[in-house]
Order: sequence, then C-alpha cells, then structure tokens
Amino acid sequence: MSSGAQDIFSVMSHSISQSFEKECHHLGLLKMDGSDGENLAVTLKRNLDNHGVTNKVLAYVFDGGRNLARCRDILKSTVTCGDLSVAFPYAGSCWAHILNTAISKAIGSTANHDVGLVTFKFKDVRKKLQSCITWTKKSGKGARTWEKSCVTAGLVPKKLYSPVKTRFGSILLMLDRILEYRKAVTICYGQSQEVDLQVRNPSVTEWHVAQRVFECLMPIMETFVLNQAAESWLLSDNFSSCVTLTAKLTKISEDALPTDGSVEPGTFNYELGMYLRDAVTSSRDYIRQYLIFLQDFDVNKAHYVIALLLDPRYTRLTLLVDYARIDGSADIPHIKRNVKAYLDVLIEWLQSLYNSMHGHATSQDSQDREMEEAFDLFDVTSSNAANVESTVRKEFSLYQKDCLNYVRNRPVLKWVSEREEKFPHVTKLARCVFAIVGSQIDNERVFSAAGVISKNRRNRIGVQNMDSIMHIYHNYPNELVKKDSAPSLAEISSDQTRSDTLKRYISEMTDAEIDLLIDVEDDSAVTECE
Repeated sequence: MSSGAQDIFSVMSHSISQSFEKECHHLGLLKMDGSDGENLAVTLKRNLDNHGVTNKVLAYVFDGGRNLARCRDILKSTVTCGDLSVAFPYAGSCWAHILNTAISKAIGSTANHDVGLVTFKFKDVRKKLQSCITWTKKSGKGARTWEKSCVTAGLVPKKLYSPVKTRFGSILLMLDRILEYRKAVTICYGQSQEVDLQVRNPSVTEWHVAQRVFECLMPIMETFVLNQAAESWLLSDNFSSCVTLTAKLTKISEDALPTDGSVEPGTFNYELGMYLRDAVTSSRDYIRQYLIFLQDFDVNKAHYVIALLLDPRYTRLTLLVDYARIDGSADIPHIKRNVKAYLDVLIEWLQSLYNSMHGHATSQDSQDREMEEAFDLFDVTSSNAANVESTVRKEFSLYQKDCLNYVRNRPVLKWVSEREEKFPHVTKLARCVFAIVGSQIDNERVFSAAGVISKNRRNRIGVQNMDSIMHIYHNYPNELVKKDSAPSLAEISSDQTRSDTLKRYISEMTDAEIDLLIDVEDDSAVTECE
C-alpha cells in the first residue's frame, strides 16, 4: 500500500495447527520511506524476528514486483525452515495476481479490427458499456429510469457496476451483469426521447463483441472468482486450477476461429474470431510461463508438484497428463521424468523430518538395528541414511495407495489428519506444505479493510494505530459470526457446470459482497501500490 510519501507493506503468516486447522495471522504493517528490496528485507527480517518465526519459514508468496523479488533474494541467506532443513525458503507466485494479469493481457488490446464498413475495438466497446452504467448512477433521475426499465424488461432491478481500473477481473463481472440486463439497457437508452441517451445505446455489433469476449474469457473469470469465493487456501487448489485453465484456453483459442472453412476470410465473424484467438492465446501464454517448471526441472519450484503429490485429490497427477495432451508446449515423457525428480525432493524433505522427529542417532527401530548387525557380520557397513530413505519411501508409497480410497468432497485436511498415526512423517510434511498458500488474498483484504478504516474522519490515522486495528481485526475474529464458505473448485458436483455454479454464487451475493470482491474501494486514501 502507499500513503502519502510512504510505502506500507502487509505481512501475513499461514500455518496448519497440530489439529490440522487453518491458521492465518497478521504480523504487521511495515512502514518504509523507500520500497527498495534491501530496506524491505531488513524491515521484514526484523518483523519475523519479533514474532519468533525466522526459522519457521518454508515459502514466501510474492507478486511480480521487482522490489519484492530483490527482497526475496536477500532473505534467502537469513530465513530458514528448521524442520525440513531446506537451504532457503521457496518463493511462490500469487496465482490471483497471475490470473488478473492474464485477463488484462486479453482485454487490453488496442488494435483495431476493420472489416469493410465495420470497425470494432474492444476497448471502445467497453467504454460504450461503461457509459451506460455511469448515467444510471449519476443522478436520482438516472436511477429511477433504470429501475423502471428493469421492471419493464421483467428483471429484478440491480445496480450495474463499473470496473475498477486495476482490477481486470471486475471488467468480466461488469460484462456478466450488463449482458444479463441487455434488454433493460435497450429499453433505458434505445427507447429514450433524449438524443444524448440514444447515442449511448450499444449497437448490435457491440453487443455481439461483448458477448463473444465474455464467453471466451469466462473460464478465467470462473477460476478467478471461485477461488476467491471459496477462499482457496491450499496451494494445490490454486496451482491445479491454473494448470486446468491453461489447457482450457488452448482449446478455446483453437475453436475461436474454425479451420473447416465455415467462416470466410474478410467477414466480421472471421475478424472477430482472429481477435478472440489472439486475446485468449496471449492470456494462455502468460500463464504458461509460470508452468515452465513442469517441462524443465527447477528445484526452486518443487513445492508446487509436492503439494499435488500430498493432496489426495491430485496425487495421481492425471491433470498434468491431461495438460500435456492438450497443450502443445509440454510432452508427457518430459513431465514424467520431472515428476520423478520432484519426488526425490519430497523424499529428501521426509528424511529431514524423520531425523528431526527421531534424532540421527536413534532413528532406527529394532528391525533396522538387527539388519545392521547382520551386515556387520560380513564386515559390511549399513548406511543409516539409506535405511531412513527406504523407510520414508515405503511410507509415502503406502500413503499414495491409501489416497485411492479418498472420497470426493471430503475435507482434505480432515482426511489427512485421520491418517496421522499411520503415516506420521508424511502427514507432518503435509502440514508444512499445505500451509503454503497460493495467493495474496488475505493481504488484499488487509488493503481493503485499511482503505475503509482510513476514509472520511479517520483519514489521518497513523500506521501504528492502523497496525493495531488490523492486528485485532485479523488475529482475534468474532467467534459468534460464522460465514458459510462457498464450495471449492474440487467440490463442485459433476452434474453441475462451473458456469452455473459461478452465476448462482454471484446471484446470491449481496451488493456489499460484490463491492468487496471487485474492490470498489480502490479510490480510498490508502490504496495498493503497484
């Protein structure tokens, strides 16, 4: 965030408790006069020291900021994870930020597409639709006219939302609502007696462009909104949804412009198909660059695949095989070889946990000692490390077989906790890895809450007081208020399409919840720093 000449950063910690409950704590708002990576690293290190978690950090989640990347590189040598004995914390990507940028790549094109007398540019189409929304909220007359138009069209009057400048997902939400109320918009503007209102009425071509763009980019919005609505915590949920989305976008880009000759070159549908193909391809290519470690082994990205291997819903990694079959940038043999390499990293982590739980000198059971004595009779030295590796490999192999018995829609953390006695080392590793979140949604909520708190009469509140308020707000929630969580992406029933689930969820949301979802408080005194 930024406030005046100062930069303010929010720090959140995530963990899984001994009882396998999700825990999220606000560690503080860090005030800095400069946002360079060196100063940020020193301030963040001091904050972690104050909370006693410097040696308990397994991974960071950052967005694409250069100063944050520099901070990550500096902290590699000072922050560790004692239980796993990793050389340095893993740096994770914020998948919500990736999806938001992917949408911007698709809808940010400013190129004109000319077909004879027809010219369209999605940026102009978007502005035309936004002008319709602006007038309905400008005055009481506009609001009353809009309500009457909705009633005439047989629709429940609802507020139309203008997209937020830096929230590209809100543009798709705007398209979803205004396309649903297309009949009311036509009545409000097309049948008006005022000329300045008639010119706002979108043409048939503009409606068609908006409809096609929305249909093609719907999978991105679906993943983006449902992940936030379900408050996706597990890294495996965020990572797997982006892998699946990339495969979907590949299929959509191929279908946007049929190759069977049914659409003639030079026609409006042909040009529109080319535009949509380019838009979807640009989104897919942007997401794909964050999945390159599936094709080329990168030990710094091992935690992504390990999260899938530990999650009973994805342990067979069929989604990676499906991704390789659809997406031309990857092939199955390469992915299989890399998965084996990532599995070796998982085994190394299990060995570290084994040694930390049992101690190097006492890590053998009676059977192992008998085996060592038998080898010593022939002057052969048995390797304790080899015995530990064999033990944890066998345990993980049995765990994977047990994952085949996982019942769909069963809470993952509860399922894993029930196997703690049977697989003590694997379940402890799962507690560590499942604590890695896939996005910065919790930090974004701090920004939104801080923006609301600092408005109007409290716009001069100091950072220290704001930090105290945020500490109470996030770390001491009201236990009497229970919020029903929406279903996760993996819990949606097979007989219900994702599109229906998305529309049902949005339709059940109140106006205040939608405001929070698309962050309409972006113009507040405390705003997010790009």
